Amino acid sequence: MNPVGEALWPPIDRVMIADDERTVRMTLTHGLEKAGFDVTSVEDGHAALAMMTSDSPPQVLLLDWSMPGLTGPELCRWVRSQPVLASCYVILVTARDTTEDMLEGMEAGADDFIRKPFQIAEVVARARAGRRLASMQAALNARLVELEAALAEVRNLRGLIPICAHCHSIRSSGEHWQKLEAYIEQHSEATFSHSICDACMDKYYPEEPEDGLEEKSA
Repeated sequence: MNPVGEALWPPIDRVMIADDERTVRMTLTHGLEKAGFDVTSVEDGHAALAMMTSDSPPQVLLLDWSMPGLTGPELCRWVRSQPVLASCYVILVTARDTTEDMLEGMEAGADDFIRKPFQIAEVVARARAGRRLASMQAALNARLVELEAALAEVRNLRGLIPICAHCHSIRSSGEHWQKLEAYIEQHSEATFSHSICDACMDKYYPEEPEDGLEEKSA
C-alpha cells in the first residue's frame, strides 16, 4: 500500500500570492517559479477570493495581512469556512511581529507566518512544507470520502445470532423468529432475488428422459 500523500496523490504545486505591493508579488513569484511552483499572483483580497472560488483553486496561499478588499485574516477565515478548501495551507505574510498579531492570525486559521522583510529561501522552504502538508491532507480527505461511501453501502451484522438448525429461521428478539431472508433485509441494505441452485434443481426438478433414450440404450 502506498503511504498517504505519496504516489496516489502527486505534489500540489499551485501557489497563490495575494499582496498589494507589486515588488513583493514579483519577488515572490520569481523565487517560487524558480523553485518549480505554478504561481498565480493577485493584488487585492477580492481578486484572491475570485481565485479561490474558481474550478481549480490553489492549495498553498501566501496572503498579505493588509491589502485592499479583504485582509489576509478575513480571507483566511473565509477559506476555513469552506469544506472543499479544507486542505489549503495558508501563510500570512506581514510586517507585524507581536504575539497578539500571531494569535489573531492563528485564530483566523493561518498555518504559518512569514515576516517582512523576508528571505526568498525561507519563503520557498515554507511553501514546500505547505505543499507537502496540503497533499497529505487532500489524500486523507479522499480516503475519508471513500470510507464514508463504503459505510453508506454496507451495514454489518454483528454478534451471536441464534439460527434454527432445521429451517434456518433467525430469532431476532425474545421468542420472535424470522425467515433468514427477512432478517438480513431488515438489518442490512441487501435484498434477495430468489432462484434455484443446480443441486436443488437436480433434486426437486429432475429432468424427464428424452424420447427414445431408452430405445437407444437398449
